[in-house]
Amino acid sequence: MTPREHQAFRSIASQIVTGVSVIVTMADGEPFATTAGSVLMASWDPPLLAVLFQTGSRMAEALDECGRFTVNVLGEADHGLARQFARPNRGTGWAALSGAGFQRRDPSLPVLSGGVAWADCALLQTTPMGDHLCFVGEILASARHDGAAPLAYYRGRFRALGTAVAPAA
Repeated sequence: MTPREHQAFRSIASQIVTGVSVIVTMADGEPFATTAGSVLMASWDPPLLAVLFQTGSRMAEALDECGRFTVNVLGEADHGLARQFARPNRGTGWAALSGAGFQRRDPSLPVLSGGVAWADCALLQTTPMGDHLCFVGEILASARHDGAAPLAYYRGRFRALGTAVAPAA
């Protein structure tokens, strides 16, 4: 891809609104968390979530090793957590989660107490997709906080969803 084509693709990609989540898995017996915008429902029956990470990233390696992950959907007020867990030099282990509102649930993975929703997943399949890997997990347990609005990401900024314009159906 030429630099011009790459820039055109990035411009198009910036028009896609995504939710913002923190994915948690275990690496070397300690929790490892990172921010993700590439989370989607892959199936209703069975209930499956998919998360995408760059091939060779620390998270991709940890997911492959652990075989399970938790998706924590962030709320509008959680943009600080989104930034915290997106930093390349962020900490790892329990110390990195302290003060961030995570609830320890041994032997399950920690969840964000104040998030909009969370889902524990068992890794079913990993599929290469260009320079990323798609990790598909079956939802084993989940919960949501009624009335909480999710954090959105659009054109390089965290945003609130705003007013609904019409029903979906």
